[in-house]
Amino acid sequence: MTNLSLEFPEEFFREEIRGNYKVSARMKKVWAVELDLLHKLLEVCQKYDLKCYADAGTLLGAVRHKGFIPWDDDIDVVMFREDYEKLRAVAQEEFKEPYFFQCAYTDTNYMRGHAQIRNSDTTAIAYREVKRKLDRNYGIFLDIFVLDGVFQNKFLLKMQRLIVNICREGMFVLITRDEQLTKRQGIEKKLLRLFRMNRVKLYKIMDTALKRSAVERSEMVAPLGFIHETVKRIRDKHLYDKIEWMEFECMKIPAPGGYHEFLTHRYGDYQKPVQVPTTHGGVYFDPDRSYKEYLEDMKAGKLDHLIGGGAS
Repeated sequence: MTNLSLEFPEEFFREEIRGNYKVSARMKKVWAVELDLLHKLLEVCQKYDLKCYADAGTLLGAVRHKGFIPWDDDIDVVMFREDYEKLRAVAQEEFKEPYFFQCAYTDTNYMRGHAQIRNSDTTAIAYREVKRKLDRNYGIFLDIFVLDGVFQNKFLLKMQRLIVNICREGMFVLITRDEQLTKRQGIEKKLLRLFRMNRVKLYKIMDTALKRSAVERSEMVAPLGFIHETVKRIRDKHLYDKIEWMEFECMKIPAPGGYHEFLTHRYGDYQKPVQVPTTHGGVYFDPDRSYKEYLEDMKAGKLDHLIGGGAS
């Protein structure tokens, strides 16, 4: 597999049964790449005195399993907007090959409202992305979600959501092939080009709208750039007043001091394992080959068999 800066004991890579769920040796390699990405991120955060926290399934895994949830396939962290912007400012300097800091400003055809750190010597192509045939980095990834303040005023929140959704729709039609658009989306694309709008301009408008509800003026925060104003994802910002370092596989990772309140709000009885699908859907992983070796095949339609959820 690809060379990693984080060292692992040989037994880490062996297939094992965790809670009646088989974790394959191949998935162990994927986990190793993701842990290496997290290790790199934590190094950079420490260098610049930035804070990040385990989130979602990663936080749940740390609390309940002291590592990955057996059926999980990615790592999620969150950062407050101010720290995230500082990270983005130094990302090009700090994340050198094979690491790649991916956001709308660093990669063509990227429109997600959060960032990802990827290992360019590996592959992680979501099945739903195969049919789009976009040229961008598809290395194994770590998600960084940005916590923005949540407007208490319902009208302002509604207007913010409207702007974010319009920008997302615009970015989607601009990066999507004409033959894959509906008639309405085709018209939208022509209008955007007429007014000389591009993906980056729309992303900047969305970013500006998200920053309007400043964290320092808000008691509640959420990753609004990812999924806007979902009740389960809104949380009290004071849950992050303290950091608790938790065991996670072969390393320790930062978690919010208020993890119990967050996990209870998000999952209910979070100590009871429930196998649910990931938000990104099925992914084709290859921890041994670069996504660059797959790009031409994907564009030629040779990976279309994965759209239905082929084996990873």
